Amino acid sequence: MIILISLSCKKDLVKQDLSDCTNCKAIDSPTALSIQSFNINDSNWARQGQYVFKSDLTQLITATGASVDELYALELIDGNSGFQIYPCCQADFMGGELSASVYSTGNEKTCTLMFNFPDQDMYFGEFRNSGGLPFQSTEIKAWFWK
Repeated sequence: MIILISLSCKKDLVKQDLSDCTNCKAIDSPTALSIQSFNINDSNWARQGQYVFKSDLTQLITATGASVDELYALELIDGNSGFQIYPCCQADFMGGELSASVYSTGNEKTCTLMFNFPDQDMYFGEFRNSGGLPFQSTEIKAWFWK
């Protein structure tokens, strides 16, 4: 009978350790050890319409050993400075605007860059740059959670 009473009196208990911590950080805060970056040179642009061009970075991202799911940010490298283009912004680039997006289709995620001329006016009676891209490639710094 004593065994039954002692077993029924025990209760599961989870105790949080509240000891002092000198370098406490939130578990999900980014650190230098949890983020990796890769530079991607992208020259695979396809016309989507007049003055609109698209490039799919998905294969270039997977070639680095990362996945689109791990993507944290994209930055356009223009000379010595960088301009964030994902997840929040677009950058003025070569007379147009460059932006990035991640799309989900089922279980697949795709990362794309878009370039467009915001003002599609003709100037001096001719289309800007004959309607083509004003650059051969772009250099993008991709940041990944690891």
